[in-house]
Amino acid sequence: VVYVVVFTTMNWQLFRGMLVPHGDSVMYEEHLWNVLHGKGFRSYLDQGLFLGEHIQVIHLALLPFYAIWSSHLLLEFFESLVLATGALPVFWMARRWSGSNRHATCLAMAYLLYSPLQFLDIAIDLKTFRPICFGLTAMMFALDQLERGRIKTTVALFVVALLAKEDFSLILGPLGCWIFVQSFLKKPLKEAGSEYELPEFLTSTRQAAKYGIGLVVGSVGYLLLTTRVLIPWFRDGAEVHYARYFARFG
Repeated sequence: VVYVVVFTTMNWQLFRGMLVPHGDSVMYEEHLWNVLHGKGFRSYLDQGLFLGEHIQVIHLALLPFYAIWSSHLLLEFFESLVLATGALPVFWMARRWSGSNRHATCLAMAYLLYSPLQFLDIAIDLKTFRPICFGLTAMMFALDQLERGRIKTTVALFVVALLAKEDFSLILGPLGCWIFVQSFLKKPLKEAGSEYELPEFLTSTRQAAKYGIGLVVGSVGYLLLTTRVLIPWFRDGAEVHYARYFARFG
């Protein structure tokens, strides 16, 4: 609650003081306004539909709230709220492994005090709203559900993360590699003082290997689909816009 109050206040004051210089922040609000008014998933900054920029639609989940309060301040509040709730799965995972409420609380507090997390909330160059924050929290909840052995819920949360931005494929792929390798290590992942053990599908060589390979293939496939097919299709065949940032490297 303290985190939400502090960072919502700072973001709101930046907006009220006209210190949000970058169009990207308000672009996401414009998506909501245009969809709500039947003008499509676009903004003044978009070349056609926004899907030609990123496969990023998670912020449309705010439409019911935006219909009640059509304000950029709403987006800022939800960004801080969603990032703050990521402390919950951190607490649950830490308590599961350590067997200590105190240690789990300390790690959850460390999450809230983690400067890169806070930096994401305010964002570089004061681009104060970024839908990618929803994907970060979805990943934290997904890791917790993975440890609980709830495969369907985990996969659903992975999909939510991917809808926050195609970049999350770069996290899910290595996670699949870890699950695959872990299945062959034959070492119990237990901490002193904890009775917790990984669910059977992560300790069963065959199941874990199958799940890990599936996650790697799915992640790589999704990344190629979005960057080589979907985004160029919505841009009339043009390369993804951020490719030109690195053109000198080939």
